[in-house]
Amino acid sequence: MKKRILVPYCIISSIVICIAVLVGITEEKEMEADSFAESELTFAFNLNGYRRGDKLIAGYNYMLLKEFSKSINSSSTIMNAFEGENYIDSLKKGCVDLVVIPYNDTLQLDSVSFSIPIDSLTMWAVRSSDTGSLAEVNQWLSEYEQMEDKPINKNQFMRRFSPHRAAKAGRTLSQLSPYDDLIKEYAAQLGWDWRMLAAVIFQESRFHIEASSPRGARGLMQTMPSTPRGYEVSDLINPQQSIKAGVSLLSQLQKIFQDHAANKDELLKFTLAAYNAGAGRIRDCINYASHKGSDADTWDEIEAIIPEMRDENNIQIDTIKHGVFLGHETIAYIDRVLSIYSSFCAICNN
Repeated sequence: MKKRILVPYCIISSIVICIAVLVGITEEKEMEADSFAESELTFAFNLNGYRRGDKLIAGYNYMLLKEFSKSINSSSTIMNAFEGENYIDSLKKGCVDLVVIPYNDTLQLDSVSFSIPIDSLTMWAVRSSDTGSLAEVNQWLSEYEQMEDKPINKNQFMRRFSPHRAAKAGRTLSQLSPYDDLIKEYAAQLGWDWRMLAAVIFQESRFHIEASSPRGARGLMQTMPSTPRGYEVSDLINPQQSIKAGVSLLSQLQKIFQDHAANKDELLKFTLAAYNAGAGRIRDCINYASHKGSDADTWDEIEAIIPEMRDENNIQIDTIKHGVFLGHETIAYIDRVLSIYSSFCAICNN
């Protein structure tokens, strides 16, 4: 009699165990479906509401997102919402996987969930339905904060920094930016002191990877989206690619004006002028100065004739291709870059 009773109990126990296993597998699969399972993830910055200051918030989040992608064996594309663009709707529709937003914006959004704070200014947003993704993000951020030897130095991105004030105060720094290693690598290709290239980048973007201008220039070196096509560059928010695009253009400009400049210092000024105003404009200046009897091989000579190029009556010659040139911005640009470079040399000796 006892043996007959045990058999049904065994069958029932087996059924219960099987059901439990199946439920566990189902829950695990549901969690996997909600987590970042793709091999290619799409992230976006939605920082238009953030008032950009000295802190390199986008740069820090960019590096964190790359580390997060690496930790889950995924590659990632990171986009930036420029003026008039908004990636929150794209997030809700599933077109992007995660959006970096200003901390204050978390109070104004629905249908999205937010990570633990990245810093005092930003958070990461995912779709509210993606509970697995949110858990995965928060777990990684928590573990990252506990790491003793972090791969990213947060202080490099968060410090307040004015080169002129630092130089005046007699401060010294071992680094100028989070991108010093990249800057040194690409400055060598130009034959420049790396601090000169850093000065150009600081003037262009203040080391903000998300920087953009009303004319459409983007990235650390404020190149136009059309510029990188010939330089095998596709992503101007990427620090390495932005610097590569800018340096490729600077290298091209150096070659154009190397036969016009009296020496290396003058070639630098011609190159900076062309980077700001365009090679065609600076060619016009050289041609006009030559027409006036100048050697036209120093920037001082070019600067001296620019006021005349503001008058249309003075430039009715065949060698002037681009019309009136005001030149105020270009003259000031060269002065500012050289001034920043001087301060960088004073505060950073290496």
